[in-house]
Amino acid sequence: GTYANNGTVALSSTGHGELFIAHAVGATISAYIESGMGFTEAVNRVVHEKLPEGSGGVVAVSPSGEWVAAALCFSALDLSQSKAAAVAGSRRRSTPGA
Repeated sequence: GTYANNGTVALSSTGHGELFIAHAVGATISAYIESGMGFTEAVNRVVHEKLPEGSGGVVAVSPSGEWVAAALCFSALDLSQSKAAAVAGSRRRSTPGA
């Protein structure tokens, strides 16, 4: 599924859709950011604290272009790739005009 709020986050998720809907993953991430929580922390907190292991993951982008991938993956290989992407993404920022 997808979720977007121009002021906080746009994201795409994959996995067990019913769980993402039941936990309102996109809206909850957005609400955490609106309450002052950092972008990466909000994404990771919702994915890792609200969803059961193996349920899927999200790729999220902030209004400034920062992105993060967070996953509760189906295999150890997927998890290691997601962690590498999350580290790289949380350090990457979009520069206007670049």
